[in-house]
Amino acid sequence: MNDKLAVLRELRAEVQDFQSLLYNVQQGKASIGSYASYIEANRSEVLALFQRLNTTTDAPGSEVPSDSIARLSNLWQQLLSTSILSAPRNDIDADVIIKELTVCDELCHRIIAYVGQLTIPARLNAMLANAWTGYLLPFHDLFADELPRAEDRQRLLRYLASVPGVLVGGVVEPENGLIFPYHRSPWKRAAVCLSLLLFVVGATAGFALLGYWPGMSEYSTLHAGDLVLNWLLVIAGGLVHLAVDRNKASSGQASVPISHLSTAIDARAGTILMKLMLMTFGYCGLIFLGGKGNNSHLNAFLVGYSLDSFIELFSSTLDKKAAARGSALAHITTD
Repeated sequence: MNDKLAVLRELRAEVQDFQSLLYNVQQGKASIGSYASYIEANRSEVLALFQRLNTTTDAPGSEVPSDSIARLSNLWQQLLSTSILSAPRNDIDADVIIKELTVCDELCHRIIAYVGQLTIPARLNAMLANAWTGYLLPFHDLFADELPRAEDRQRLLRYLASVPGVLVGGVVEPENGLIFPYHRSPWKRAAVCLSLLLFVVGATAGFALLGYWPGMSEYSTLHAGDLVLNWLLVIAGGLVHLAVDRNKASSGQASVPISHLSTAIDARAGTILMKLMLMTFGYCGLIFLGGKGNNSHLNAFLVGYSLDSFIELFSSTLDKKAAARGSALAHITTD
């Protein structure tokens, strides 16, 4: 497509190629004079791209601000002021080259970062339009080539998360660099939220019925009401841990998107379902393997709060028991 965003991506590629040459010169693998023809060709191509930026139209829904083009042009003019770009065939003093290499590298970096801020949101929107809900988009992996510096990617992530309407169909978590796609249809989001609620209700009913099981007395002295209460405490512990983690990651400024709660839940439905399954698994472990004395209300809350650690401990216990049982069976078979 011949629009400004496409031209800007071409501009980024040209500047990145020039920057890679500068890196080779800094490492002593190349010299300015030997690549003078390439530098001149690169300079002409970038100038032609700036001329195209002034004549091409914006992509629908992705208008490029005029001051952004002016800023990019000014950064390029600063690059043209260096001897490396303006007169690469001349003999340039070694001290001048060392200084100009640093200047050129920083200017190239600023151009690349600025182009990334202009073009990446549109590319993300195109990805989100075809993304499946539940799949995560790892921002740092996807755009490491376009924004090589991690601090630039993190700055753009914070911008995408803070400004409403920039991304359509995705929720951004700057702390871990993940983007969660969600359904654009409110009915589908409602269906996902209802499904998660039914899972919780079904698990609650299952634990209530477990209290009436005759063989339950071998594992726990708790009745149906206490089993349900402990299950709710497991969920409460998980929610408290989630709130604490988000508050720490957001430097004490975490918030809950009340007006878009269904969107936030739908975007993280896969993660929420996995957590609920782990909670169910962990609570069953507490009931059947924890012993009668460990089924207190406090322990249930702590299972939810330290779910990952408990599951890891529980899994290692199962591994040991499975290995011991397998060894015993193998011994019986050989006998």
